Amino acid sequence: MRERLTPYGLFHEIISWKLAMFVPADASGPMVLAKVIERFPVQRISEWLGPLMPSRDASELAHRLAQWAEAVCRHYLSNGRRVGYYWLVGDVSNTPGRSMFVRLKGPDSGKGAAGERTDAATGEHGDLLDVIRESLCLVDFKDVSEEARSFLSMPQAIAAVTDLKGKLAGAHRTWLDPGGFSGAHLGRAPIDTPRLAMGELLGHGVRFGCCSDVMAAGEGIETMLSQRTVLPAMPAHATLSAAHLYAILFPDTLRRLYVARDNDPAATQLWQLSLNAPARPVSRRWS
Repeated sequence: MRERLTPYGLFHEIISWKLAMFVPADASGPMVLAKVIERFPVQRISEWLGPLMPSRDASELAHRLAQWAEAVCRHYLSNGRRVGYYWLVGDVSNTPGRSMFVRLKGPDSGKGAAGERTDAATGEHGDLLDVIRESLCLVDFKDVSEEARSFLSMPQAIAAVTDLKGKLAGAHRTWLDPGGFSGAHLGRAPIDTPRLAMGELLGHGVRFGCCSDVMAAGEGIETMLSQRTVLPAMPAHATLSAAHLYAILFPDTLRRLYVARDNDPAATQLWQLSLNAPARPVSRRWS
């Protein structure tokens, strides 16, 4: 907002960690105010929080976005990165840097709520609706709400990540292409990060069937589901990454392991590492 209003002649000051914009009190003040009102008509306030989107619905929409705070940040603030329970980026316009942080975890409301953003450089505060508006340079709230609803309504495939005892350890989400399968995106949504995993993943994974003495393991869910179409009776385990495949935890009853290897450099390196791994009474087969 500061970047939008400053060119019109307003000046700003941080007061109690909040950004305040001022109209000059000298002879230029009326002209500055006239420019601002011309660009941002007062009657448009009714469009922003009026019949198109009551404030209660806006609050509900922001709350729903906060439940997917990390996914929102990965999509709209892709130049940032996660650090602990925060997403760090330069500013709300997705500039690279670390000045602004978004809380990824927290209560539903009140101080420290998930989805709250704070720009340490300017003192600006806001929510994820602001992130969508500023990152896409939108003006009308109608456009912001449509974009937010489109993001929230994107179909997803959600898989449970479990440990050896079947206890939930995390989750893996794949955003799907609403238009269906295509050669360009292979069924995944056309966004920068169509996959997102969270929780305690190391050693665990997405399981298909109950393992006894024989099982198959691989990186991706799609890889293991493909294997299941050929061998539907064989238990399968998707570890979600090559590194996690090397750190997989096996049940004590396992005697033979088939590894569904991807045809990429990461899988090749993993195979080379496995040749030097400490021996254990498990027969491994790579395919």
